[in-house]
Order: sequence, then C-alpha cells, then structure tokens
Amino acid sequence: QRSTKFGVSTSQNEAANLYRRMAADPHIAPAGLAVHIGSQITSLDPFERAYSALLAFGAALRDEGLDVPGLDLGGGIGVDYDGGTPCDFAAYGALISQLFADSGFKLGFEPGRSIMANNGVLLTQVIYVKDGDNKRFVIVDAAMNDLLRPTLYEAHHTIQAVGDYGADIGPADVVGPVCETGDYLGQDRMMPLLDAGDTLAVMSAGAYGAVMASSYNTRPPAGEVMVLDGTCHLLRRQRTISELLAEESIPALD
Repeated sequence: QRSTKFGVSTSQNEAANLYRRMAADPHIAPAGLAVHIGSQITSLDPFERAYSALLAFGAALRDEGLDVPGLDLGGGIGVDYDGGTPCDFAAYGALISQLFADSGFKLGFEPGRSIMANNGVLLTQVIYVKDGDNKRFVIVDAAMNDLLRPTLYEAHHTIQAVGDYGADIGPADVVGPVCETGDYLGQDRMMPLLDAGDTLAVMSAGAYGAVMASSYNTRPPAGEVMVLDGTCHLLRRQRTISELLAEESIPALD
C-alpha cells in the first residue's frame, strides 16, 4: 500500500517486478508471498477478497515460471474483548479450504492474538478508592506499564471484581499509580463497593500484554503464571527493583 508504511503495492506491477528481481538474485531464495490486511476483523468478506487476490497473484507469478513456494495469510482474526462477536473460526477454516485446497501452495498463518488474547487475565489489587467530585477512582497496583493497550489504543478490556461484592454501585475509572493522567485500565466501568485489598481481574490480557510491558517509573512488570489442569506454574517471576537497577551502570566521573 502507498498510504501506509506496510506492504508493497500490487498496482502498476510494483510487487510483481520486485518479486521478479528478488527471484533473479542468486543470493536470495524467495519464500513466497505474504498479506496482512489489518486487525480485529470479524467479517469473512475482507479475508476472502484479500486471499483471492493473493492466490491469483501467486498463480500468475508461477505461470511465468517463478518459484512461489508458499502464501502467508497473515493474521487479523477478530476476538471478543467486550461482549462483541468474534470471527467464526469454523467459517474461516471453511473459507481457507474452499480457496486453497487444490492450489498447491504451502500456507502460513499468524493467529497469535486469536489464540492468546482471551486466555490471559491481569490480576490487580485495589490500593485506594478516591471519591472525586464527579466519579470514583479505583486506584490499583497494576498500571500502564503492565498493560499498555488501554492507554495506547484506548482498547477496551472487561474488568470485574474477583469475589462476591454485591451489586454495582456506579461507574468508576480503574487507574494505576503511575504519574500519568493516561494511566488507566478502564474508564467509566460499573463497579461494586470496593476497598483496599480487593482484587480485580482485567480480562483478555493474553495478547499484547506482557510483550508490551515496561519498567516505566521503575516498576517491574507483573510476573506471569500459567494455570494448567488446575495447577499453577510460574512462567516469569516479577523482577525486584534491585534487579532493575543492577542492569544500569554509571561511568566514573572525574
């Protein structure tokens, strides 16, 4: 596309000429063609259009005698973050079979978010509840350094209290203790009566959570635990502040 930093345009033979040039280079062995059309796509229509175009392009290159071993279909399969309708995996699979069953191409997929997003939960503890003039602020010990998506993308993650707290009493902003006004996990969320020590679960945090975490404000990112068949396994422990500081060095100054 010419409108973004991603990809190569198929118009004016730009992509075809590039592939021909790479295929002719004795030092390069092209692996095939790849497409990635976006994120959080819940309709099959965009996939069908893109994959059909990719298949036709690959077939045209092969007709020229060029080696096109595989097609990478990218990702973008939509998941449910807030009670919406995710992409239908069965229908997606049927579409792949319909388009590529007899194509002879090796296929690649990038389904990361669709596998991991709803399999991760960020648990956080309430530090303090502030009753502001117009709303409540539930200040928790997790922050934007642990889960950046709400601050970076205004992404929505369902947040629910862990335990029996009774009915919701009104909306609140769930915020972290970092010194940024944009440090929040959720805004205007219906929450029950909460107090210090209560636990909240930020749902669907399994994708683009830990990998985007940082030690901003000298805050070690949250540790990671996998629950398998009812047993907890520590995948990555939370570092200490001493360990963070030990990674830095200060040159001797005369």
